Order: sequence, then structure tokens, then C-alpha cells
Amino acid sequence: MKFAALALLGAVSASSISRNQEKLYEIMALQTESQQVDANGCPIPLEITEDEMQYQLGEFSRNFNMENWKNAMKIKEELE
Repeated sequence: MKFAALALLGAVSASSISRNQEKLYEIMALQTESQQVDANGCPIPLEITEDEMQYQLGEFSRNFNMENWKNAMKIKEELE
């Protein structure tokens, strides 16, 4: 009986955490999208630095957004 109650409590907690993670991901995605264009709607130019390339690769590893991968490859080509 106690095991079933603990299992149910764990399932409810995991479900709550999952929903919170989804909401956080949505907020982060909105922030990332808003950072890619300026106030006039023009794309912000990429910084051609090692740090920016690492940032773009990090973002790609988190959200698998191909735009981040393409940005990292553009920077890599410019650095070579």
C-alpha cells in the first residue's frame, strides 16, 4: 500500500516537472527567436569568434535547431 502511494506521488511529481520543463523550453525558444532579429526585423549579424561558434553549437545541442548548426558552420568557415 505504501509503495503504491509513493509510486503515485513520484508519477505526479515527474509529470509536474515535465510540464514545467516544456514551459521553460517554450520561453527559451521565444527568447532565442527574438534575439535573432533587431527592432527593424533585420537579422543580427553573427560575430565571427570562437566563443560565438561554441554558443551556436551549444544551442544546437540543446534544441536541434538547424539554424544554430548553419550559423556555427558559417563561423567555422570564416575562422579558417
